Amino acid sequence: MSTNFQGMSVIIVTARNESHPLEISTIMYCESCGDYTKFYGENSLPVTACGWLKTHEEKLSSHGFIRIHHKYLVNPQYIKRFPYRSPDNQVFLSNGTILKVSRQKKKSAYQKLKKYCEG
Repeated sequence: MSTNFQGMSVIIVTARNESHPLEISTIMYCESCGDYTKFYGENSLPVTACGWLKTHEEKLSSHGFIRIHHKYLVNPQYIKRFPYRSPDNQVFLSNGTILKVSRQKKKSAYQKLKKYCEG
């Protein structure tokens, strides 16, 4: 569930028995780490939160986040390049991070990104 906090759209995550409001628009991507999920932001260190990536995906998909791999959920506003025809199956983020795209999710992810870009 996302909520508004001081006029921002945020997601509340639990990390080390503390609740953290993360502004959704600043989350670049999320990475699955077993029973935990790491949230990578544009202006902060990663936050490791309790819960599977699937749980967070359910909360963030309505904000346009795209599942590109079993390990990654990406905010499309930070995708700089997605060379669809490349055999490397990667996306390039605006901060220089390169993430793997699974073959199974490539077509769906590309279509979702295209839809996002078309507005």
